[in-house]
Amino acid sequence: MVGENRILQPNTLVLYVDDSGDESIGDRNYPVFAFGGVACVSDYMTNIGDAWKAMKSSVFPQVKTALHAKEHMKETRLKGVRRDSVLSALSNPGLARFGIVFTDKTQVSQDQILLSATAILARRFDEIANGIAARGLWRPGGDVLIIFEASRRLENAIEGHLGQLSYDFDGRKYPIDKAFMPKFAADPFLEMADFVAYTIGRNVRHQAQHGEMTCTPNFESLFRTVDPALVSYIKAETVTFQPAAA
Repeated sequence: MVGENRILQPNTLVLYVDDSGDESIGDRNYPVFAFGGVACVSDYMTNIGDAWKAMKSSVFPQVKTALHAKEHMKETRLKGVRRDSVLSALSNPGLARFGIVFTDKTQVSQDQILLSATAILARRFDEIANGIAARGLWRPGGDVLIIFEASRRLENAIEGHLGQLSYDFDGRKYPIDKAFMPKFAADPFLEMADFVAYTIGRNVRHQAQHGEMTCTPNFESLFRTVDPALVSYIKAETVTFQPAAA
């Protein structure tokens, strides 16, 4: 829901998600559709969020509203100390990151792209939750909340495709709540998710030009130089659907 104020209880796992590109992958200049985001436990959110706000105030003093990765953090502009400051604010060991991406090379029916992407995204949630628990940052049995950037274009589809999410622990099933937050809220974690999603999309474009074995410096910092337990990423190549069991 948009506009709902929530009080996070201790030991709540919160995942923030943004998208990048077009779910029809129809833009020849940017043939990408990606979900990307960050996750952390409520107990650590104040420190991580404050570090991001301090970075934003120092590096982007002219930005009084929400940071937009596409506008403010392009790789052609984000260099040197500015780039180091942004990536440092994302380097807290309590912060996980995740993403999935479809490209014009992904073998999937166009009308199944969003359905497939949300299904794969749900698996990333599972991996991140397991990794954060394995590092002792979160105790399974606590609440889980997924916050998407509000989007008139995608909101209903995401709700419909994800349905009622839950996770199993110790023989019990626990619900996973979903919510939508507008970009203008300028929430630091939603700004981080925006940067992650944007970085994923730019990395795909880079690989198309320079080869699959390469990656952008920002993508390397976000996904390849951190604790593997706190990373979940997949670039979809082929998507197939199995018929439901009779």
